[in-house]
Amino acid sequence: MYSLSEPLFFALPLELREHIYQYVMLGSKGNPQLPRVSHQLHSESQKFLYKRPQSFESQAALQAWIELVGTVNLQYVTSLTFQLQDVNFRSVLSSSVAQLPPKVQGPTLYKSEREAILSALSGFRNLRCLTIHRPPLLQSYLYRSLYQACLDTLGHYFPKLQDISFYSDEQSLTFLEHLSNLRSIRFTGFSVTSPSETLKVLNSLSSLTTLELIDSSPTLMLGGHGSSNSIGRRQSFDGHTLRCVRPLSKLCIRETISQYRKGPIFISPSFLSALDAHSKTLRILRITTDYTPTGETRVVLQRFLSSSNVRELELDWTEPSSTALISNLPRSISSLTISTDSLSGSAELLREIQESKEQLRILTNLQLLLYPTNVDVNTEAKSFPDFESHSAGIDAAGPAIAALEALGVTVDIQNRKRTAGLMDKQ
Repeated sequence: MYSLSEPLFFALPLELREHIYQYVMLGSKGNPQLPRVSHQLHSESQKFLYKRPQSFESQAALQAWIELVGTVNLQYVTSLTFQLQDVNFRSVLSSSVAQLPPKVQGPTLYKSEREAILSALSGFRNLRCLTIHRPPLLQSYLYRSLYQACLDTLGHYFPKLQDISFYSDEQSLTFLEHLSNLRSIRFTGFSVTSPSETLKVLNSLSSLTTLELIDSSPTLMLGGHGSSNSIGRRQSFDGHTLRCVRPLSKLCIRETISQYRKGPIFISPSFLSALDAHSKTLRILRITTDYTPTGETRVVLQRFLSSSNVRELELDWTEPSSTALISNLPRSISSLTISTDSLSGSAELLREIQESKEQLRILTNLQLLLYPTNVDVNTEAKSFPDFESHSAGIDAAGPAIAALEALGVTVDIQNRKRTAGLMDKQ
């Protein structure tokens, strides 16, 4: 029994209170104020506060936060994102490094920075998800060595890591072999590691089921002409690697247009034809690109989909999706996201989906991404045409939307704009 002076909340079993903390702290996008209510609330809920994804714009910001919250609370952190900034050489002016010969100052600063970063990371022993961004501009050899040093120690500090996102250009992938619990890897698909060695590394990870290829295209491919900073970049994940890698349940591809090559690397028939090897296991497929897929590429993709078990499909590219694609969707589809350029254009897709509903029996979520074709990419979003205010488009799409919703399909239409790049930073 609880006393009359005891708050009713604390009369609940601790296990139930922790479920409530978890719901409030992890489900809120804002900054929950529960820990400030009382000392007991703070004591019981603080670990859930630290379990929220933690993100920092630099290693200096991360180190300052650790000093603020104390290393004892780092054990609760399970998701961490930070951008590894280059060394600030202005610090030479106010340190003992200034007394060293100029040729020694740089390596000494980077060594000191590496030790500080590794010391900061060592406290996150229960980390499950890690993202390490890097500045968008090309970096020096010393910076790349610093980034690689951080990657190479992850297996030692984070043996429980399940999800990693990192910038792989000009880096080695061999460190992944020491992260035996990895389930998901997000990288550019390029590195200094050969395709054969990449395949060996990925197949050594028995829990791996998810790959995300995010091609940032800031540098040239190996053998190209340009800055020496790009000399180590090569495609490590090619069609053969995709075909022979262990069975995947989720694959995401994002590829931007690059001025340094003639066409797409991943959104191509030679690469996508390797999807056939995962037709029985792949459940989620997401493709986002600034390229317009060729007719051959679409045929390869349609052939794969028709024989696959994909449940969630997202196809986001510059040209409207064709009705031929709809007719080749597998019966397993429950969630579909496709792009189009107008409501009137989407009406045809909607009608095709409606007519295919007998085949697409378990489809419950449909999202259409509307991209205007006559708006400059630098135009502010507020100046976009309001497609849903166009009576002709509404008249064309409305009946199909109503019919699909009557069949249990939730239809969501979103106005989008095509930007110059798919990722803000890597």
